[in-house]
Amino acid sequence: MLNPKSHRSAVIATIILLAAGSARSSENDPNQSAITMEFVRIPAGSFYIKPAHQVQFIKPFYMGKYEVTQAQWKTVMGTTVNQQHKKANSFWHLKGVGPNHPIYYVSWEEAAEFCKRLGTNFRLPDESERKYACLAGSKTRLYYGDDPNYSQFDSYAWYYDNSKGSTHPVGQKKPNEWGLYDMYGNVSEWCSDEFVFGSDVVHIRRGSNWFQKSTERSFQLIKFEGGRSDLTGFRVVFTGNLDNGKKVMEIALPKGTADPNFHQESKSKIKHPARMALTGIIRDDAGTPIDGVNIRTIPGWEWFFRKYPEGRFEVLLITKSSKASRTKYHILARHPQRNLVAFMEFNEDVNNLDIRLEQGAILAGKVVDPHDKGIQNAQIHMLLQAFDWSEPLSPVIMEPNMEGKFEIKALPLGHKYSVIARATGYRRKKIRISD
Repeated sequence: MLNPKSHRSAVIATIILLAAGSARSSENDPNQSAITMEFVRIPAGSFYIKPAHQVQFIKPFYMGKYEVTQAQWKTVMGTTVNQQHKKANSFWHLKGVGPNHPIYYVSWEEAAEFCKRLGTNFRLPDESERKYACLAGSKTRLYYGDDPNYSQFDSYAWYYDNSKGSTHPVGQKKPNEWGLYDMYGNVSEWCSDEFVFGSDVVHIRRGSNWFQKSTERSFQLIKFEGGRSDLTGFRVVFTGNLDNGKKVMEIALPKGTADPNFHQESKSKIKHPARMALTGIIRDDAGTPIDGVNIRTIPGWEWFFRKYPEGRFEVLLITKSSKASRTKYHILARHPQRNLVAFMEFNEDVNNLDIRLEQGAILAGKVVDPHDKGIQNAQIHMLLQAFDWSEPLSPVIMEPNMEGKFEIKALPLGHKYSVIARATGYRRKKIRISD
């Protein structure tokens, strides 16, 4: 709403989206439950991308106060986040479901179509508009201050440290100075910029997301077809004139809103069938969730990990190879600093793992030349071996100290290993050991 006393230069315009098939204004029908979008007035001004490159905005524009929500998306496009998830052919678990959660698993084309259905004056922001609106006139490193240690970041964003591996309802954190919420964190956002590099069409997304750490940058180019991800949503800008400061505009949606079908996606859509996906938690030997654990699956082909705070993780196997016929797998979790380890077998029917670490074995050794003198510049590779596979441990490569000595902690007991030593000017040496 207009507020001449506000120090934010923020005029709020509410755009009312009526349910599909409705022809009446919500003001004339008190029983009509309208879904609304709020837009904040972004004043004219300028900012510097680089010291010598100034970007100017001659006139103000309006940007969505919040990221587009799942309720708004369903009203306009007719699909739920679960249906978008299926379109993406993703086996990651949904990252937050609810009317006020941001929509995700939305391609750039779909986000552009959403804007088109609102009217000719609605579109995705371009990259410079979004960056300008995010900074909100600030001259500091972050829009709320320099905050060198990110000690205040928790108040402004849902990100890796506080999101618990999920999106959250929009508007729960503090806004920037112009009244825009979630400009950091929650979901990254599509921008309107579109480039062609050879045969690739490249789009830009801005803003960090629930999975990124506070120190990670917010700019990313998306090349893959469709581009649907649980990390990416969008917000809308309005570039038309509000007649004489009109506060509210109403948009009646067309009847029978159809699910968009885009030519780009019908050309040669690549599907990645997932063999399995599971979640889990890692605990120390006292049963307390623990972070900082190195996790890998064995065999290690085409597994994708996401690690979250408090010991939680997700793992996904995506493969088209014949190796997918294997029905038993292993997961190796190691915390070398505390000499804790777990080595667990699981099968394709498992969808959740609760892993408890225990004290591991320690291998101490020395790399020497024929005169029993330590070799400092050697490299040590250690492989965990079974009858039908051999997999490197993490870290894969170790370097001995000045005397050629090395120590490898957090080894699972009851297994066979191969240790390979290499050094410039010497022959490779491989030995087999067991506990």
